[in-house]
Amino acid sequence: MSVDAIRQDTISVDGLPEEELTLLRRHAGYGCISLVCSTAEGTYPFIFFRMRKRGGFIPMPLLHLGYCRCIGDFIRCAGAIGRYLLLRGRPLVILDANAAVTGLAGFYTEARGRKYFKGPHRPRLGDLTDTELAIYGM
Repeated sequence: MSVDAIRQDTISVDGLPEEELTLLRRHAGYGCISLVCSTAEGTYPFIFFRMRKRGGFIPMPLLHLGYCRCIGDFIRCAGAIGRYLLLRGRPLVILDANAAVTGLAGFYTEARGRKYFKGPHRPRLGDLTDTELAIYGM
């Protein structure tokens, strides 16, 4: 399993559809961290938004999972992504969930991060692409 960063000038990635590569490049331009995890089963795209945890004694660099095809993909690649991010000074990732996520270390809380939507269709978890979080940051 390998993890590679996608930059604005990345031309192609084996096994990744052009639409997703365009999405990853666009978000890299916003200052997000765009990654692909390549496994024997396929290539999985991920976008992370940069955040800072305020309060406490030391500000902690956090990432917020902004895009993945499904949370199962993130669980499958979490170990490799975690090692990649840890080596780059980003030890923590938060993600949207409706309950504790089986297969991931961490904790679940409803205290923060409520999301509201309008209309009959609830947005799917793991897709905050092109929202104010990606464009303006946190």
